[in-house]
Amino acid sequence: MTDPSGSVTSTCVVSVVSVASAGSSTSDVSAGRLGESVATGSILPQKAEEGGYAGPRTPGTFGWHSGFGWAKMPTVDTDDVKQAAAKAGDHPVLENAARLGYAINGVVHLLIAWLALQVAWGGGGGSADQSGAMQTLAGNDIGRVLLWVAVLGFLGLGLWQVTEVIVGRGETSDRLKAAAKAVVYLFLTFSFFSYARSGTGSSSKDQSVDFTSALMDKPLGRILVGAVGVAVLGVGLYHVYKGYKKKFLEDLREHPGRWVVRAGQFGYIARGVAFSLVGVLFLLAALRTQPGEATGLDGALRTLRDAPFGQFLLTIVALGFASFAVYLFARSKYARV
Repeated sequence: MTDPSGSVTSTCVVSVVSVASAGSSTSDVSAGRLGESVATGSILPQKAEEGGYAGPRTPGTFGWHSGFGWAKMPTVDTDDVKQAAAKAGDHPVLENAARLGYAINGVVHLLIAWLALQVAWGGGGGSADQSGAMQTLAGNDIGRVLLWVAVLGFLGLGLWQVTEVIVGRGETSDRLKAAAKAVVYLFLTFSFFSYARSGTGSSSKDQSVDFTSALMDKPLGRILVGAVGVAVLGVGLYHVYKGYKKKFLEDLREHPGRWVVRAGQFGYIARGVAFSLVGVLFLLAALRTQPGEATGLDGALRTLRDAPFGQFLLTIVALGFASFAVYLFARSKYARV
């Protein structure tokens, strides 16, 4: 019985010999080069002395240590990647886009503050969250233009955070925070793009409930939902700490002024309280196995309204969101980008 691999090898050798003996001068040259390539092992793998096939090994190329000479792919220099990311992050276009993102985020927080006041005092209105702000903007021509501006701004912020992750400035915790912010800003980019293109979209409340429901259907789903609640609660408490200790000043290249600092303090603490309530709702959803209780920011603010003295407490939080908007407007100028 003939060995199939031997048959293939024999056929290849016969073919090479046939080409080498061809009559034309062009064919002679080509066959000679082909034979030289076969002899030196630049095409076919050669048997290494210690066993195994080993083609020419060129250090500094991907696959050279694997033994096959044709698997030559240049390795990626991480220093070059970091330099490219740093150059992109420092580019005026991306820098200005990121600053625009901070400013448009201020507009969004002003709208959330207005919607929260309406929720507090029974004035109707939409959801007191990002989706409610987008719905408000989509309701008029100027607002629709601002939606597209928001797409550019949040995209700029997201890409800038990506460059910060790649460059790796600061400690590991700084890179993790930059990665989390990049995810948030890119998600907001997609959300605002959807509203700008179609004028409609799903509410943040529905997205939160659907996410919780899908997560709870997974193995150990309640634990996963509880972990999300703990994480969001941790973010909220950190915002309170950051506002109280004025840690947000580290994000700025220079002091923005006393009133901006006060606005930043009030705003961070108010946002921290709101996010902490969002985290508590996730925890309650996990404990009670009720995904519908994880209703996001709008649900958290409405829960606060239903508490004793809830109207006044929600009013304070709404004013805090407005104060945070003032800080964001200042950050668009003084941010360390």
